[in-house]
Amino acid sequence: MKLQNGKCRKILLIDDEPAIHKLFSRQVNNGWDIVSAYNGQEAIEKIKDNVNDFDIIILDMSMPVLNGEGFLQFMVENFPQKVYKKHIFLHSGDELCYEHLKAQPHFQRLRLYDFPKPDKSKDLLGLFKAK
Repeated sequence: MKLQNGKCRKILLIDDEPAIHKLFSRQVNNGWDIVSAYNGQEAIEKIKDNVNDFDIIILDMSMPVLNGEGFLQFMVENFPQKVYKKHIFLHSGDELCYEHLKAQPHFQRLRLYDFPKPDKSKDLLGLFKAK
């Protein structure tokens, strides 16, 4: 999806499963620039200097090195005004994880969405157009 200035919209995909990255690359590629990170620490390195460039963050909650909650904590502590404007899709396979985060005061201002792990049958782009 191109913006009026001709640039592509950007997604930061944070997941430790290569199959998830491959699925997104196939299904969400028309006009979207997907930047991949395989854990929260790698995502911080990719986003810290250009937080404003990303329209959507897709965040796996269970990863090695730094998990999804640790990534969110870093973002809230270091870039609160910028991260509050992002659409953040959490996927973990555990609805309680989403509820746990939404209940924490320091995460309540985030635009969090519960997002089950995608499979080949889902229209991923349709999910983002609605946001």
